[in-house]
Amino acid sequence: MASFKIGALLIKTLAKPVAKVIKNQATNRPAFKSFCVGLAQRMHRTEHHLKMRFLDYDRTAVRPLNEAKAVEMGANFLSESIIFGVAGLTILGETWRTARKNSNRRADTTDQLAMLTKRVEELQAQIDSLQGPRPRPDNPGGGRPANSAPPAADTEPPNASRAAAA
Repeated sequence: MASFKIGALLIKTLAKPVAKVIKNQATNRPAFKSFCVGLAQRMHRTEHHLKMRFLDYDRTAVRPLNEAKAVEMGANFLSESIIFGVAGLTILGETWRTARKNSNRRADTTDQLAMLTKRVEELQAQIDSLQGPRPRPDNPGGGRPANSAPPAADTEPPNASRAAAA
């Protein structure tokens, strides 16, 4: 567990310099620069249209960003996306690892419960063999079988002695 967290921290730490490299490459490489400009212009237009729609204003033409601001905005978006993606993947990995650990723990608990249940049954069988049969729960009369007659009374019923005296 500790090694996973250290690895995740290392990856997050390495993502920040990668993001800085992306920002530097956006100004140095023409193809990457044009990609960042296009991305920033699309983001700017989308943001403008959403603001106009939510504030219930009439749609107006969107003025494009100047190139320096567009390069900076596009590079920032890409670098923050990388950092966000790394953080999201780290969280997903930790969630998956925790779920797998809990699943294994539940399986172990189920196995232990089955083993203990079997052991209790074995011990109950040993007790029964040493003590003889126990009364069953469906036999409230104790050790007497359910289909046997009640014990015979050696005394007369109380009314029989009065009837003889009269």
